[in-house]
Amino acid sequence: MKKILLLSHIPTRDDTADVLITNALSKVNMVWKESVLGFIRTKILFLKPNVVIMPEIRCEYSRDLVKLLHEWGCQVVQRRCEMGISAETTMDESLSGCLFGNFPYKDFVDLDLVWGQKFADMLATSGTMDKEKVRVIGGINFDQYFLVKPPVQRPLNKGVIWLAGGFGYADRNPSYAIPEAKTDDPIHTEYVMKDREYRNNFSDLISIFADRFSDRYEIMVSGHPGES
Repeated sequence: MKKILLLSHIPTRDDTADVLITNALSKVNMVWKESVLGFIRTKILFLKPNVVIMPEIRCEYSRDLVKLLHEWGCQVVQRRCEMGISAETTMDESLSGCLFGNFPYKDFVDLDLVWGQKFADMLATSGTMDKEKVRVIGGINFDQYFLVKPPVQRPLNKGVIWLAGGFGYADRNPSYAIPEAKTDDPIHTEYVMKDREYRNNFSDLISIFADRFSDRYEIMVSGHPGES
């Protein structure tokens, strides 16, 4: 029986998938699920897991954490929460760095779980991860975008329209908004400004849609796809 510590990312969409994984692993292992942020070092010292499952290793914090786990003899599994990036995205150094990671970490990871084969090939071709460590498992949390049911009962005489945004950078510091990006990268300001513009447009869209169709549809708004 192995002792497994699953470090869960913050958004609800990831936590839902992590609960499914925890329940499955608990049938034959001792498993704990904790937030990747917080007093993780103390919990690791107390629990002494054999295996630690991590979300994407993109920034200094997660890179340093997996390096420490490696030194302590823990096996590290990286479970990527994003489906990957396109070939076009890799041409943009800032964007590819955000998703591949700006800091080397492949020597500290024993297994890298990805959604699809194309992304697995990109990881190997870019030198981000050794090919023999990568496994394609599909998108565990992808269905959550479609399975989450509206929190209200559907009216008999109306349809339901669920509008989901996703502007996580709008209220962040323009000087340092994206933990995965380098501190002097202009992408911080770019993302904040874009998200503020897009969120304003999204709010205007909701108002216009409600004025025109509120008699036909029950309109609900979600802060992010897959989250209630």
